[in-house]
Amino acid sequence: MQRLNLAYFYQLRMDFDRVRSLPASIKLTDAFLDLFYARVTLENIFSDIVGTDFRTCIPAALSLRQVLDYLTSDDREAEETLETQHPRLLRALDDFEVVFRAELANADAYYVTRKGAFDTKILVEQGAALWSADLTQKVPNSAFDIGEAGRCIAFELGTAAGFHILRATEAVMYAYWKTLNEEGKVLKNRNLGALISSLEQIDQADQKIIAALLQLKDLHRNPLMHPEDTLTVEQAMRLYGVAQSAVDAMLAHIPFPEIDPDDVA
Repeated sequence: MQRLNLAYFYQLRMDFDRVRSLPASIKLTDAFLDLFYARVTLENIFSDIVGTDFRTCIPAALSLRQVLDYLTSDDREAEETLETQHPRLLRALDDFEVVFRAELANADAYYVTRKGAFDTKILVEQGAALWSADLTQKVPNSAFDIGEAGRCIAFELGTAAGFHILRATEAVMYAYWKTLNEEGKVLKNRNLGALISSLEQIDQADQKIIAALLQLKDLHRNPLMHPEDTLTVEQAMRLYGVAQSAVDAMLAHIPFPEIDPDDVA
């Protein structure tokens, strides 16, 4: 997935309009900058700067680039005008724009609408920024799921977001469980229900945290496990908030990992 750079299309239109407005009688030295900028902007079609993959327009783009290369090359005469190449230039522009317009009309481009108070770019690219700053440091294996949860909400995949939110929560629960148990003890079954049951048997476990986790299990996790049930985006965002509260409470009890002195530069 790549972010689409809409400014590129605006710039391309402006550069092409300037080239179209050049009179045939203008000297190439006077037209150089307009031709050069159009050439540079067009070049991005062949790179990943645009953020999308155009194929159909590539032959027409290559033909137009060839004309612009010729007009901006160093071996042009100082007094040479655009006149002899003017029809060829306009024809190359027309050919490219016809194909490019058709390709844009069929491009797989979509607008992601804002979800609640969430910033769309952060949801898609920096999902971890919406959680506690300590989360990925104390429970690094939660990073993937919180990132995916944000993207799923942005792209309106509520059920998928729910699964990723719960997976991230379970990772934090296991880290919390390990904090309360002696070193070396292992819990084979790490799903939400098993973790809650194990925490209920530990005297040091915070009862408010257990209550929040039970609510998460009964009101959100259990219904989500039924194949016939799905989550809307609104329900996924509510689950997001509930999970964040429980995760923040557990993180307060989870220590930062010890830093090996040998790893410090």
